Amino acid sequence: MVCQRFNFGILLVVAGCLGVATTHADWSENFYGGFQNTWEFTSFDALGGQDTSTTFSANIFNDILVMSDSTPGDFGGAVGGLGLIAEPFTDVHMTGIFNANNSTSQNDSSFLVARANPTNRTFYSAEISYFDSQLIIYRNDSLGVGSNIAEVDFPYLVGFGDSFYVEFDVEGNNFAARAFDSVGGNLLAEVAGVDSTYPDPGFSGILIDSQADTSLALFTSWDDITATAIGSSTSGDFNGDGIYNLTDIDSLVADIAGGNNTAIFDLTNDGQVDLADLNSWLTEAGAVNLPSGNPYLVGDADLDGCVDVSDFNLWNGSNFTETAAWSAGDFSADGFVDASDFNLWNGNNFTCSDITTDVVPEPGAAVLLLVGLVGILARRRR
Repeated sequence: MVCQRFNFGILLVVAGCLGVATTHADWSENFYGGFQNTWEFTSFDALGGQDTSTTFSANIFNDILVMSDSTPGDFGGAVGGLGLIAEPFTDVHMTGIFNANNSTSQNDSSFLVARANPTNRTFYSAEISYFDSQLIIYRNDSLGVGSNIAEVDFPYLVGFGDSFYVEFDVEGNNFAARAFDSVGGNLLAEVAGVDSTYPDPGFSGILIDSQADTSLALFTSWDDITATAIGSSTSGDFNGDGIYNLTDIDSLVADIAGGNNTAIFDLTNDGQVDLADLNSWLTEAGAVNLPSGNPYLVGDADLDGCVDVSDFNLWNGSNFTETAAWSAGDFSADGFVDASDFNLWNGNNFTCSDITTDVVPEPGAAVLLLVGLVGILARRRR
């Protein structure tokens, strides 16, 4: 079933260097005594722009995160809020407690968000709709029109004071969501679906959307949010040193050129190690290393975010040699540095991946967190 959500505009927020490490493995947040991870929160108003009220907050009370705005959206308050951690996952198992303090002020829908791409404004989510008494796997599209990949009714009318423990699995094209009455408690609803629209890694987090009734004040509470990589898949940090850099991409290019099809390099999970995996690496690494979160460009031999003369010099230093290394200019991953690679460099010459042309720090020197308002949209209620 497809349901219309209207795109109210996009807010893009770029945070500066936060000086924290990223493991590229998993994260968890219990909110005990404060935040254990670096979150970025943003809120939006009834028109989809940045919330300009001063009443929205995302604060911890009694070791529970509360996202709220005491002013209803109809009177200028926020109608939604989003929190993300900038650690990209392709396949992820997420958990979280919704409405952790059983407040009857809970408004509309709460979500676990996965594969969120702030640049393209896309994400997948597991949603509990308090208005519709449904558990929903939802896909948000860049044009603001979303699809309910799958949905199921709860066996009873959900109350606004109800708390749920939710699990959300995103693995390849397969999605599954389960809602329990508590951690280790009774299974209340489960739903599964298939979608192949957005296979690339993205950020994970939480979301509240009160578009169904903006006359109510925004409120939700959370506890024990986790995001854990599923299986052995597919992180471009091949050597597990916590950074995406030339060592990783050179290893990938060498595997492609050698036709080895080594499983660890199969980022697309299609059984082949080829240029699709190279493009996936450029996307995944850019999401981590670059302020914009945009993919690295083909021809960026030194991974500084720009294709320029420094990359030409690296290509030229190995020109007409059998060298299977991105850092040497083998952008086509065919094991040779030659005119074909020059043409790829020249196609992007004097352009940068980022919004600005500033050269970014060496990958791993800092984590730059990009968070956007990912097109939180109003649903046409069924």
